[in-house]
Amino acid sequence: MAEKGRTLIGRMDLKRPSVKFGYTLLLIFLLIVAVATLFPLLWVVISSVKSSAEIFRVPPTIWPENFQWGTYANVWSKFNFLRYFKNTVVLIAGVWFAQMLVTTLSAYSLSKLKPPGHKLIMFGFLAALMVPGLAMMIPKYVILKHLPLIGWNLLDSYWAFWLPAGANAFNIFLLKTFFDGIPDDLIDAATIDGASELRTFGQIVLPLSKPILATLTIFIFLGVWNDFMWPYIVITTTEKQPLMVAIFNSVFKSAVFAQNDIMAAITIAIIPPIIVFFTLQKDITRGITLTGLKG
Repeated sequence: MAEKGRTLIGRMDLKRPSVKFGYTLLLIFLLIVAVATLFPLLWVVISSVKSSAEIFRVPPTIWPENFQWGTYANVWSKFNFLRYFKNTVVLIAGVWFAQMLVTTLSAYSLSKLKPPGHKLIMFGFLAALMVPGLAMMIPKYVILKHLPLIGWNLLDSYWAFWLPAGANAFNIFLLKTFFDGIPDDLIDAATIDGASELRTFGQIVLPLSKPILATLTIFIFLGVWNDFMWPYIVITTTEKQPLMVAIFNSVFKSAVFAQNDIMAAITIAIIPPIIVFFTLQKDITRGITLTGLKG
């Protein structure tokens, strides 16, 4: 007999009128929140197959009178999606590599090696989380314009993304929390067997960390894919721009594209993140769950 899943409120509790009433109100509230969250996305998708005149009609129409499926072929032929998809993927790959190289080793060091002053270092990471990302843009821009000691100008290059990517306080904290749940006995046993710290990290810790690494991967992917302000400031060459910036510069500002073309371009741009999310959904859920466990 299959086990029944656990729920927030048991069946016996739901028989009480007060609990049942509160539970119903909660479901209605969550349904309203879900509709409010998904409606802008659905509106963009629906508007992409409307005519431009129908999009601006007052009162607006929810369902298109005539589906304009040719809008997608039109915007695909006018806009070089493949080039900007490639640019975005290159950005994501570089950021992912920097994160996996720096944040994983940093988190492992803080969790298991505990160097002198590790508590102070961890406090510094937590303090960094309190600083808004927009407040860091000007210092990063100045540093990347004239790299200290070397003097290189990294603006208008992908290094302006890749170089700062490793110093991500949230991801280091996330990984450290997960690594804390890995039993120290496994690390001690590997040390007794003569394994170096890097070998222990690569052959024991990383294989046990697949759920959290999948979570980190999706965070990186969505963060870079949806980022607009920083690449808009840093990347000035059109051929190097990621997808979101290119859509803004080449589609929004162009008189060649109609309003339904803009909606179609946005719809095409949001398809890859949705596919990646649903592909890694189980690993993401498991990673977030295991992050809160202590072993």
